[in-house]
Amino acid sequence: MSVVTRLTDEPGGGTKILTTVDAIGRARATSGNTFRCESTGVLELRVAQLVSEMSGGGS
Repeated sequence: MSVVTRLTDEPGGGTKILTTVDAIGRARATSGNTFRCESTGVLELRVAQLVSEMSGGGS
């Protein structure tokens, strides 16, 4: 699993947070093919919340 977060300046001020999650899985019961895991968005939201809290933005 890979989690990458980028912070960029917004033209009107503020910061844009972009988090990308990339994961690949394989069934434990078989040695079959791998499959790409689809994000539900929960991890990305949590990263954004943590960054906001750590930068003094709070919730």
